[in-house]
Amino acid sequence: MKKQLSILMFLVVALGLLLAACGGGGNGDGGDATATVQDLFKAIENKQFDKIPDFACAAQKEEVRQTFDFGSAIAGSLGGADVDPQMILDALTFKLSDLEITQKSQSGDKAVVHAKGRLEMTVDPDKFKDVVRELLKQQGIGDVSDELIDQFAGPVMEQFENFSTDLDDDIALVKEDGKWVICDE
Repeated sequence: MKKQLSILMFLVVALGLLLAACGGGGNGDGGDATATVQDLFKAIENKQFDKIPDFACAAQKEEVRQTFDFGSAIAGSLGGADVDPQMILDALTFKLSDLEITQKSQSGDKAVVHAKGRLEMTVDPDKFKDVVRELLKQQGIGDVSDELIDQFAGPVMEQFENFSTDLDDDIALVKEDGKWVICDE
């Protein structure tokens, strides 16, 4: 039972990490700073977390890369279990609604963009149960019944089901190599 509780705690932490990390970085086309922030939110909505470090300034790129390295975070949290982080991402859907992105200021190679809206996350129950099934099997639990999966998946899905958070932030950007990138302090 202790192993099973650690699996449940891992799933809560992994999903929390995904949500917390979504405040990430940006990579525009060199146009205006708002395009960078819009592209960042598109990458989040499309679950393209591997692209998030490209939105960060050089000084913060490695930190952002580590934040979004879900494979390492998952492997470390599970003590060697080999669960594909993509399985977890595939079980999640991110949606941005009422998104308003406006440039507040720009002076030379620095700009501040304000982002306001709502980020929603939903969990696909069937796909999430597949993740739990895989984790339980890797923990050496022989009989992975639907009831056992429901026992562990249910509380996690309830906690994150229809999760949403309001966005209302100023985002600092700088121009590096002709592109606007996010460089928040």
